[in-house]
Amino acid sequence: VLEFGKEIKEGIARRHGLLWMLIINANVFISALLPNSKSFDLLLRLHKVGCELLSPEFLAEEVKGKLDKLSRKSGISKQEMLISMNLMLRWVRIVPKSVYKQFLSEAKRISLYL
Repeated sequence: VLEFGKEIKEGIARRHGLLWMLIINANVFISALLPNSKSFDLLLRLHKVGCELLSPEFLAEEVKGKLDKLSRKSGISKQEMLISMNLMLRWVRIVPKSVYKQFLSEAKRISLYL
């Protein structure tokens, strides 16, 4: 946790005091995989301007679990979706559960969606 915080502070210094971070969940990521996606355009633009995209470590497994259904509904092959997913994962910094697990009970208490 401290190491991650140190990296964040270093990132702030590198950006001259400005830090852009966006935590994305599987729904946003999945939406970005779909054809003509505004989510894809947004994530790409944010990535290009230096916004740090963060996601919990289970993101890839959650998305992979839905690829068959997404492939059927979108008409895009599962292989093409996997390629897109792996390319997009290069933009995302995966945060290990050890970094945020101490905050989960508080997040569940205040969140409408957990």
